[in-house]
Amino acid sequence: MKNKNAKTLEQGLSQLEWLKNVTPVVTNIIIIEVASEEIKNSIILSLKDKEILCSSFGPTAIRFVTHLDISAEDIEKTISVLKGLKI
Repeated sequence: MKNKNAKTLEQGLSQLEWLKNVTPVVTNIIIIEVASEEIKNSIILSLKDKEILCSSFGPTAIRFVTHLDISAEDIEKTISVLKGLKI
């Protein structure tokens, strides 16, 4: 599957209780929505500290993009870090 990593990330993200929404994956882009802009900014900074990059995508949304340089291990690390966040 071309977007296997994106689907794996989508599935892992959907397990997060604090997440409001995960947009269904069609390509290699995953969009999540959280409760507030403050939470969004906190998540982005926490991930950056762990060398995981994502971007703001509106007031309460975060955009993740998988590409050829992203490994299955990178996806698992991202899921693990997100599960460990105290939101």
